[in-house]
Amino acid sequence: MRDETLANFNLTSEEVAREMAWGALDASNANLAVSNTGVADSVDPEVPSGTQCFAWVFKGSDGQRTTFSETRRFEGDRSAIRAASARYALQRIAELHARLSG
Repeated sequence: MRDETLANFNLTSEEVAREMAWGALDASNANLAVSNTGVADSVDPEVPSGTQCFAWVFKGSDGQRTTFSETRRFEGDRSAIRAASARYALQRIAELHARLSG
């Protein structure tokens, strides 16, 4: 991720999540990359505890990329937030993929 992105946006941001996913896709032969960044126990009043930012990047057979991102908030302790975030990121793949062809 670019230094400018961190300077202009919080680490817990969709901008950072998108750059993470783009970087993962660039470093692989995959046609999908998913990223997540967030906080479980926040001390920043602007980023509440449980805030998680996600990005999904799909690469078509023509090499064209489509990116989706969003921010969600989960409740619970660190482990519960991590588990809920992972489940959420995986569950959204099918829904977002359906948008590509619909």
